[in-house]
Amino acid sequence: MIFFRPTEDFIKWLKSYIGKRFVVDIGCGEGCLLYNMKKAGIPCIGVDPYPPLIPDSERDFDTPFDIIIRQKGQSSALIQRENALIIIARPCHDGFTEEVILGRNLKTEVLYIGLQKNVGMDLGNIKHEEVFLGFEIGNEQEKIYRIKPEK
Repeated sequence: MIFFRPTEDFIKWLKSYIGKRFVVDIGCGEGCLLYNMKKAGIPCIGVDPYPPLIPDSERDFDTPFDIIIRQKGQSSALIQRENALIIIARPCHDGFTEEVILGRNLKTEVLYIGLQKNVGMDLGNIKHEEVFLGFEIGNEQEKIYRIKPEK
């Protein structure tokens, strides 16, 4: 099931926003965001507990093969990279988001993309700020919240 379908405007913005960083798409699911980032030339990789190889009638893009399979609770060296940007887009609401954010390299920025109604459930007491872009980033009025790196 695909929860986040990024708009072209969002992908263009993201490409300019990341600079020279490497993007780690945590909880990438079917790989829709990953596919669109790769297509735009954004250096990235996906991490998810399940391979996106199950037939899905909603998938209207090529299945990405650059997804690392990691179970919840397993740390990944990818979230420890200093020159990275972690994206968590429309995650399951099971504590995974908080686990990744708290387990990351503290110099690494996180962009959480989600529905406004889920922010409290997913981010809890983690300090965050909304990023206002002035255009739709997905097809369900998703919003971007930034967790800044610590100095």
